[in-house]
Amino acid sequence: MTYVKDQAVNIDCTYKQTKALLYYKGSVKDGKFLTGLARYKDGREYVGDFNNQLFHGNGVLKKEQGKIVYEGLFQNGNYNGKGSLAINKKFAQRLTGIFKDGKLNGPGEQVLLNEDKSYTILKGNFSAGSLEG
Repeated sequence: MTYVKDQAVNIDCTYKQTKALLYYKGSVKDGKFLTGLARYKDGREYVGDFNNQLFHGNGVLKKEQGKIVYEGLFQNGNYNGKGSLAINKKFAQRLTGIFKDGKLNGPGEQVLLNEDKSYTILKGNFSAGSLEG
């Protein structure tokens, strides 16, 4: 146990299964996650900062097989701030820029993989996930 600002913080705590969580390893204060690694039953893995058990601060979210889904800033569980989001639908795409409530909002870039394996790059100002103009 170490002390930060006169309050106890447990380092290298391990929490096992809950309804959604398989595993957590990291720092804990008053029973709440601070910074660490969390693995979930749906295959997601998150490494980064937490607030009230939600992704909050810098972090990396991965899906099964270790593919990075989002890397950047989180706020209350949502993508918020500078980050990069990979979306794998029929055509792979990557969104990079400033996010607000999980959507690209502000200056950013959208990279799309076309059927012929070429790329289309859209740059500009986004509002609620859509390119303006």
